[in-house]
Amino acid sequence: MQSPSFPLPHSLSDFVWLILAGFFVTGGGAAWYSAWKNRNKPDADIHESQARTALTFAQARSKDLEANISAGDALIRMIGQVTLAQMAKERADAEVERLANENAAYEKQIRWAKATFKVKGIPWEDNPK
Repeated sequence: MQSPSFPLPHSLSDFVWLILAGFFVTGGGAAWYSAWKNRNKPDADIHESQARTALTFAQARSKDLEANISAGDALIRMIGQVTLAQMAKERADAEVERLANENAAYEKQIRWAKATFKVKGIPWEDNPK
């Protein structure tokens, strides 16, 4: 069996010397300090990404709500116009019915007058010149 290429420290003093050697080999511990200082950076990057995603979602939802409000306002205006058009149509239909009744009454009077003239022998011309 081969022995490990990296010697394991067998005592506390060996461990301290190993730590000091690693400290000096890595440039006086700058890399270790940088690693220790940035130990929460991946979590911060994840939280920043999640926050940006939430912000984008909120902005999109805001635009959707604005569009829905605009569409709702347009729908309310159209319903108002349809209601006014329906009321105008009902008034026009009532006027047409009134005029039809009036026309029927006049037609009845004309028939009565024709009959009266015919009985009395007075000539009646349907197409006066």
